[in-house]
Amino acid sequence: PIIIDDDWIQRVRSTMSVTPDEKKAEYRNLGLSEKEIETLTAERNLCDILDDLIASGIAPKTAATWILTECGGLLRKKGLQAGDLDIDTDKLIRIIELVETNAINRAAGKRVLAAVLDSDVDPDAYCAEHQLDSQGDRDVLLAVVLRVMEANQKAVNDYLSGKEKAAQALFGNCMR
Repeated sequence: PIIIDDDWIQRVRSTMSVTPDEKKAEYRNLGLSEKEIETLTAERNLCDILDDLIASGIAPKTAATWILTECGGLLRKKGLQAGDLDIDTDKLIRIIELVETNAINRAAGKRVLAAVLDSDVDPDAYCAEHQLDSQGDRDVLLAVVLRVMEANQKAVNDYLSGKEKAAQALFGNCMR
């Protein structure tokens, strides 16, 4: 006779992979949309990447957005599918952390992501090399604002008299 005890059943269960339906239920409980769930569960590597991001402490919705929107968009530009995503999850986690902590802005994050996907660069080294720090030097920014205000006194006076659109002109000049 073959005796199957509870310990044997537990050992077998622990070696089995999660079914797609179980994964979908898990992602539903995390608050992901049905469209996100369908796309993510269609490819095993996307589930693995998402699970790694979530395990590192990244919010599920944020992780899904970076995988599907940011990574997916870059892959589509290359004529690839979402399932073709091959990225070091530690590097993706670092990019997301840099953006979430405002060390770099989202546009810079996308730029770093593109470099990681193309050349597998180190995100921190890439940011330093390309001066992508969004914190900026407070003194430099203050000097720019003062210079713009001096050069555009009419816009400053218009803003002070209640014309809020004048502020947009000042912001534009500061950005330039």
